[in-house]
Amino acid sequence: MSDRDPVGPGAEEPDLVRLDEDFIRAATIQEPPARERALWVPDPRLPLEPLTPAPPPRWHRAVPAVLAAIALVGGLAGAVVLARPLPSPAPAAAPPVAPTSTAAAGAAPRATIDPADPFAGTPYAAYADGVAGIVLPEPAAVGGFSQTEVAAALQRSRAYLIAADLEPATLLGGSAAAAGALLDPGQARQALDTALRAPSAVLDPLAWLTRFDPTETALAAPVKVAGSMSYTAPGTGTLAVHLDYLLVYAAQRAGGGPVTLVVLHHVFDLVSDHVRPGFQFNATGHAATGAICGSTDGYLHPDWTAGAFACD
Repeated sequence: MSDRDPVGPGAEEPDLVRLDEDFIRAATIQEPPARERALWVPDPRLPLEPLTPAPPPRWHRAVPAVLAAIALVGGLAGAVVLARPLPSPAPAAAPPVAPTSTAAAGAAPRATIDPADPFAGTPYAAYADGVAGIVLPEPAAVGGFSQTEVAAALQRSRAYLIAADLEPATLLGGSAAAAGALLDPGQARQALDTALRAPSAVLDPLAWLTRFDPTETALAAPVKVAGSMSYTAPGTGTLAVHLDYLLVYAAQRAGGGPVTLVVLHHVFDLVSDHVRPGFQFNATGHAATGAICGSTDGYLHPDWTAGAFACD
């Protein structure tokens, strides 16, 4: 017998339960014989309860939700790393609906605009005056450009918008040197200079800036401004600042005549890189409501009779 056997000669037997006849008779619940089990039929008067699996433990039920949350967070984190979102620009004002008019050419000038308060009663009264309507987005590093470089590009874009669409000298047919100085001295500035010197339907300076003929037009009030500016990196080493603005001019006939509103929707991109000293200019939209269409002399000519025509 093995040394490991606890039972041996002279050893005490462990306290074991003996399944003798007395124990079986004393049991309160006894299994029926095999024959009875084989002949057992369920009582049809008793409903049968379907067997439903026990619900999994709470920690088990929580696993799919936890895994889904981890996957979602991981996916979002990956998206932030792969494509950092640009700062949200200030919301652009909704373009105003151009007033409708059935006035024919040569009709009497409108008498509803007060030269002392030309924007009263119009949606444009809520627009900011001049440079106050230019709100820059928060700069952030993007596409190889540091936060400081992006901030500088935004400031120069603001300066261009002021020089091109708000500067009195530019607006009334004077020098556009302030706007041209911010463009690349190569092709971009040369194109603007050519358009100013010899305007045409193909090369119109109004794509770059706003000009009225000073012999026929004066401005009765500060320009109303609403719009937005944003930026992106369309390619490695390239930064594009997108400008989308509504500019409302209270144009008055030179010498104190009637006033009409000219609403300009100016949309363009100013593109810079680490090589060129100035912007490349990309005009993407230019439409004027309240101006006479078809002019190719490089000026906006207000329509004092109807003010409802849109030129683009």
